[in-house]
Amino acid sequence: MKKLKVIDKIIIGIFVFIILILLLATLSTPFADFYVQKIYPVLMRCAAICSPLPFSVGEIIIIIFVCSLILGMLAFAPLMAILKTKRKKILTIYARTISVTAALIMLPVTLNCLVMYKTTSFSQRYMPQADKNSADTVAIYNMMAQKASELSYEVERDEHDYFKLSDDLNETAKQSMLNISDEYSQLEGYYPNPKPIANSFLMSQEYLTGIFLPFTLEANYNNDMCDINLPFTVCHELAHLKGIMSEDEANFIAFLACINSESVDFQYSGYINMLEYLESYTNVLAVSPDIIAMHGKVYMDMYSFLPENYWEENEEKEIIPTEVVETIADTANDTYLKANGETQGVETYSMVVDLVLEYYSINPVE
Repeated sequence: MKKLKVIDKIIIGIFVFIILILLLATLSTPFADFYVQKIYPVLMRCAAICSPLPFSVGEIIIIIFVCSLILGMLAFAPLMAILKTKRKKILTIYARTISVTAALIMLPVTLNCLVMYKTTSFSQRYMPQADKNSADTVAIYNMMAQKASELSYEVERDEHDYFKLSDDLNETAKQSMLNISDEYSQLEGYYPNPKPIANSFLMSQEYLTGIFLPFTLEANYNNDMCDINLPFTVCHELAHLKGIMSEDEANFIAFLACINSESVDFQYSGYINMLEYLESYTNVLAVSPDIIAMHGKVYMDMYSFLPENYWEENEEKEIIPTEVVETIADTANDTYLKANGETQGVETYSMVVDLVLEYYSINPVE
């Protein structure tokens, strides 16, 4: 038997380590909880390496990876045809390159993301006595509608009368998360700077507002979307950075961080985003005659994902039809979430409504 090279032994060792960690986390929730509370915060300090840079390092890595993958695939057949006597060596180099790349991707994804799906849920840790069925959905909706209506006159607006973010996004988001860390200890500690994605058009095609990149520990956001989404989205991605992977729980934390922020902009974004979820995933508007009317400026900002004429102004950027990109992205995200125990798939995002109702069952609306 041919002796394995050192690089091959390292690759095998990495994959064995990944499998063992995932098995431990899957079979033992206490281990997963210990990991996210004691080990992961140490690893997350590595985020300080990329944080000062004004661009997303993860985005650059993805671009390099995709370009290298395409070039490698295009070069494979010609190399095999031209260098007939070295085909075995070419295959070995390709196999080793693929193995090294897979190991370098899967190790940080496992340590900074996949293990956290096996932990005790945020709601079980911090709201064990909550009962969503005891909450008054109409009262909650009316409270948020009133708050949003009042705040809509306090925030800045652009020339078209849409919400315009005036506070510092990064610093305010980090402070807003820390504001609720006294009550939710998992949110304590260091936060890196959120990063805009340079190729945000692709995110828009996917109807994606933000993304957490575990291999660089960066919270990234779509820089093309309407400002009303920015505070809520950034807080959502920062929640992922604290090891809270479930999309409904990240949404819930984003809501709490926003409404408890000292920033009027963040408060407004939190209420607007949650009102959208309440309207879309409950029948509160249909069944209750007691719903209050919101001021017109709130309706200007609700359900605003992209600026007007965005698609027309960026038509030349569309290489692949948006419908195709959206379908592929939605299917991939749904599959990924289900593979990690989120049985509702992309519908998990909307389950934040249940968490909000549970929260207000403990903290009733006055």
